[in-house]
Amino acid sequence: MSRLISYLPNILTSFLPQQPLRSSPHLSPISFSTTWHLLGPFQTGTREATWGADPLESLGGFHSLTYNDTARYHSSLATNGTVGWSILTSDNSFPTPKSPRAELLVRFQNSDWEFLQKVYGWAVLQWQAWVRGTISLHGDKRTTVILYTDQILEFWVDDEPYFGGDFYAYRRAPLVLRLDPGEHRIDVRVIRDVRAMGGVEEPTVSLQLEAEVSEGGLHAVEESLLLPDMVDGRLVSSLGSVNVRNEEDDWIDVLNIESVTVGFVVRMRRDSSLNIAPGQSRPLAFDIATSNVSSVEVSLRILYKIEGLPAVFQIQVMRHVFHPRHRREPQKITYPHPGGIVSYAILRPASEKAVHHSKPGASLPVVLGLHGAGVEADSDLVRHSLDSTPDLRGWVLFPSGVTPWSGDDWHRWGFADVEAAIAAIPVWITTMNWQGPGVDVDRWLVVGHSNGGQGTWYALTHRPDKIIGAAPVSGYSSIQAYVPYHCWHEAHPGIPSIIQTSLSDYRHELLLENACDIPIHQQHGSLDDNVPPSHSRRMNLLLSQIGCPSEYVELPDKGHWFEGVMATQSLLNFYDEILKRHPSEQTAPLSLKLVVMNPGTMGSKGGLVVDQLTAPDLPGLD
Repeated sequence: MSRLISYLPNILTSFLPQQPLRSSPHLSPISFSTTWHLLGPFQTGTREATWGADPLESLGGFHSLTYNDTARYHSSLATNGTVGWSILTSDNSFPTPKSPRAELLVRFQNSDWEFLQKVYGWAVLQWQAWVRGTISLHGDKRTTVILYTDQILEFWVDDEPYFGGDFYAYRRAPLVLRLDPGEHRIDVRVIRDVRAMGGVEEPTVSLQLEAEVSEGGLHAVEESLLLPDMVDGRLVSSLGSVNVRNEEDDWIDVLNIESVTVGFVVRMRRDSSLNIAPGQSRPLAFDIATSNVSSVEVSLRILYKIEGLPAVFQIQVMRHVFHPRHRREPQKITYPHPGGIVSYAILRPASEKAVHHSKPGASLPVVLGLHGAGVEADSDLVRHSLDSTPDLRGWVLFPSGVTPWSGDDWHRWGFADVEAAIAAIPVWITTMNWQGPGVDVDRWLVVGHSNGGQGTWYALTHRPDKIIGAAPVSGYSSIQAYVPYHCWHEAHPGIPSIIQTSLSDYRHELLLENACDIPIHQQHGSLDDNVPPSHSRRMNLLLSQIGCPSEYVELPDKGHWFEGVMATQSLLNFYDEILKRHPSEQTAPLSLKLVVMNPGTMGSKGGLVVDQLTAPDLPGLD
């Protein structure tokens, strides 16, 4: 019977019990210590920390060490080759009475970073350290605590290790802890990463811990609520998503999500309930539709059961205000990602002028815009980056890459998001009853800035048959060239060779022959200190050496980003030249060369697809 309650009319479900409260309003607050014990720095290589490589493991690990102001530990990054413990004071605050926050700025001024950088470059500005403090519960009973770990990869609470903190501060899946009253030790592994934190200023790390007392039950992260935009009173897509977290000691079954606003129909995308383990966070995907809706806002609630309890509970109403958009302005569309989640992109349909210049029945290519690291696709920075060129003869699309950091540098599941976004354009055409030109999902003009410029190289070298032109702007050539791997810990040559071979699919410098016969226009600022212009110069040189020249424009006195960077005159000329070409003007090359590092990620070239390699550890050349 409780299963059926979720489908009763709203007037009945409004009488369902609310969230079960598991905490008293008189509960004493949590607090973090203000004094922390710091030990470091120690050497680490580019993205090496996820493999372990902690030098203190040979001593039993940091958690086995106790503070000793006279103890010394070997380190290649410090004067005299040793480091000791030091005292660090955190900046503590209380955003709410029950939510303490501790902010720490970790720096090591006893290391000669300037000299080390002259020898080893940016790679040496990446280091690791450990810092120890406490979190205290001042109540008199066991309490469920939600712990946020911004800019942290790995940590311990008491003697329990946790790998996979919130290094990019997404705050989508914090840790759910059950803590007894008293003081609890927190050991935090501090990792400095140049790609995420920069390589120009002093190599510091700012990290943050924040805790809050749980109220139990199921928690919906309202900041994660993902819904499409509304155009002419109609939703442009039919999918939504919100992250939910189980803060109980028992399993929770999510039964349904529904609208409490007249005119909206909402239901889960699953045929059965969504099961969530204690402490687990999961995205809840749902379908959403409108019928003669006049409201620009919707309120949602979630119905669920706790294992062992007969009642059906509901999460208090979540409210979302839609942003009405004009049919031809950039708008948020949602779609299913191959990983089973709901993702989004920003889509700008062809303008009236572009439609006017198109022949009846024509299909326009996709203008694919890849954003840089740490940038949200729904930000004004991305959404309006091509506003100065409103009449491009194509469908302008800015995929999110799932996250502001495009997941994995626009590679595996980041690039899967690109292709899912492109596949969603025909769905938009049907949904909006579009009467203009269609979309040619197999013809892409790819443009990208910074990490998106690197993603442009990935698209060029992995989907050459689909690319009609490419413009990498201020992009790095590959992560191996951006922040070299030479500060990894020493190993037998056979071990790093395995790692580098597995990463060779992202060494775009080795795959440029796949991009031959595709128009390429590179642009870079001469004063770029974020992605040095040597990256674009190098790619331009390599292309010329294999007989595949590209256009390269270096802008004097310009840095990494400036207003209009994606719409300079040379870029506008390039866009126009590529987009005005008819598909019939593209001819198959008389000969071609195909380089394949991994057949699983490689598309076709000249209609040829490589199924497998004779030697998986060697590139395939044809």
